[in-house]
Amino acid sequence: WITSLASFLEILTLNTKYNVRAFVTTQTEGTTYSIIDTFTTASIILPTLITLNATNISSNSATLNSNVTIGSEPILTNGFEYKTTSQNWSNAINALTTSQTNITQYGYDFNLNVNSLTPNTEYNVRAYVTTSTGTTYGDIINFTTTQAVQLGEVTTLQATNIMNDSATLNGNLVSTGNAINNIEIGFVYSTIANPEIGGTNVTK
Repeated sequence: WITSLASFLEILTLNTKYNVRAFVTTQTEGTTYSIIDTFTTASIILPTLITLNATNISSNSATLNSNVTIGSEPILTNGFEYKTTSQNWSNAINALTTSQTNITQYGYDFNLNVNSLTPNTEYNVRAYVTTSTGTTYGDIINFTTTQAVQLGEVTTLQATNIMNDSATLNGNLVSTGNAINNIEIGFVYSTIANPEIGGTNVTK
């Protein structure tokens, strides 16, 4: 009969040749060894990246996020490449970041706030790090910016029924923009120029 043996080894030296042989020891026969086998560990272990979902997405900005596990070489730079889905990666924006959080001996998180994005547009993004060996990329993820904010529009008409201590204020509601609910319509007035809600001596 044959029994399979396996042993997982850690903390071996990079680019090093090892000799290995199995053995069995019994009380009556002592120790018996197998034929020697050899293996050589890899010379370089590349870092691994996870491109995380974008957060804080608005019509023209977003926060890009990633996690990196360090390989056998120091990481020199980290950052993101991002583009619209219709663009080629050769036209992507390359943005470095020095942000590093949740740092451990194995790796860290990093993120980047990007602006000047196009509203209601799908983007591709991938994280990357560079070492002396080269550049390692994370998976590509997608996110879509929100619709641009459209402000409401109103017009103020001439006041009517003006008396010593009263008047009727008039106006037109032209548009509520892209708001759907929580809409408030009214007037502000004051003896000072350009009254605004919350201003001194301004009545709403």
